[in-house]
Amino acid sequence: MILLAILLFGDIGLQLVSPQIIRRFIDTVQGGTLEMLTHIAILFIAVSIVLAQISKMACVRIGTGHCISTEGVRAEKRDLRPRIG
Repeated sequence: MILLAILLFGDIGLQLVSPQIIRRFIDTVQGGTLEMLTHIAILFIAVSIVLAQISKMACVRIGTGHCISTEGVRAEKRDLRPRIG
């Protein structure tokens, strides 16, 4: 459960940081060097890759929990069915 919270907060944090990186890139285009633009572009790509991986891990984690809870409900329904015969 703690891992899921960390993944979700990390996902939200990176989603908030990504537009700031793009804003900085656009500002740098107006008066920066090519080297600065390259560094910002690499940073944005790295953040995007990490964001995609964190989102994927969170979905897998949520999906795993969902499957476990669904199996528990199915087992409870099986036990509560009236027995015929």
